[in-house]
Amino acid sequence: MRPEAAPYLHELGVLVAFIEGRLEGVAFEQALQKAPMQALLKVFINPLYPALTNYYRQVTNDVDLSTQSGLAQAELKVEEFLKLAEVGFQPVKPHFTALSKFHSFLHSVQPAYLDLPMEFILEHVLPKDVTLSEAQKKKLGKERIKELFKYSGKPPQWIQSPEWPIHGDVPSYFIGQLPIKVPELFHDNGAAYLFFDAVSGGFETVTQFY
Repeated sequence: MRPEAAPYLHELGVLVAFIEGRLEGVAFEQALQKAPMQALLKVFINPLYPALTNYYRQVTNDVDLSTQSGLAQAELKVEEFLKLAEVGFQPVKPHFTALSKFHSFLHSVQPAYLDLPMEFILEHVLPKDVTLSEAQKKKLGKERIKELFKYSGKPPQWIQSPEWPIHGDVPSYFIGQLPIKVPELFHDNGAAYLFFDAVSGGFETVTQFY
């Protein structure tokens, strides 16, 4: 343990408990409000690089500890701090692991022709019933995807990453795609994807090239 951190044994124990999954997010947030914890997380500040070395700032600024992503972000910073302080811990990273698992679940709900923002999936795709099992949520999520993202015949075969247009939280209707092979105009081949926007009543084209 580095001597600068030695006066804060209790606070170090709190950080280790958080990293190892023995301290809930609410209790960790309460601990961050106490002066000794704030002093500990500021003990390695480099005056030349305060934004990068003030760990209290990094753990609290723009970090929502009421969310899984916020806890995971704080977890990584606390782990970095403990390594700097030369304090041993078991690198379980439960919040980061849970977040990674959740992201994997969100991607499993989507077909290959979609790459939706997590916020859209949470708000418009996944059921709100917390009593449902993961399998039930996945089944209902996939059904909801089919209701929202409609197409004529076949879904788009994207050349690059999916770019399905969404306007006002309403996905456009996919009509079809055409190959683009015009060497006198374009160096690469590509495809044009035609959508109908039900919000504006107009058409929209997305183009991609190899």
